[in-house]
Amino acid sequence: MIECPGCKISFNARHRICPRCKSYQAKLEDRIEYLADKAEMALDGGAKPADVESMLVEEGLSSLQASEIIITRARKVARRERSYGVFRLLGGSAILLFAGVLFVFGMITTPSRAAYYAFLGALLSGAAGVKPFSLGLYSVMTGREKQ
Repeated sequence: MIECPGCKISFNARHRICPRCKSYQAKLEDRIEYLADKAEMALDGGAKPADVESMLVEEGLSSLQASEIIITRARKVARRERSYGVFRLLGGSAILLFAGVLFVFGMITTPSRAAYYAFLGALLSGAAGVKPFSLGLYSVMTGREKQ
């Protein structure tokens, strides 16, 4: 929170000037964490780094400060996407492994009704496991979410 020395109220860092007296302009050092969080949310939403950097420069940051914020926050977003991708990759792998077990069971009991149900279960499980596996693999390798 930023405190206005004129009217003695505290206001949020998203405001550039005091919302009550409209005369005090907040220092950039007080707003920098808010701007960094705003940049991270924009990057997480799929905005291009160049667009986010220009937004930060318009808010009053130098291009060097904006570039540093973009680099650190983009790494943070990529790390979060990769960790989510690992969970998705492992879940998809488990489903595909289950499908493989069902298929092997169906091969062992081929001339029976159980084999038919095992093949059907393997087909459905395999179809359900392919998407999380492939999207998880994409997220782990690129650090981005497939939109």
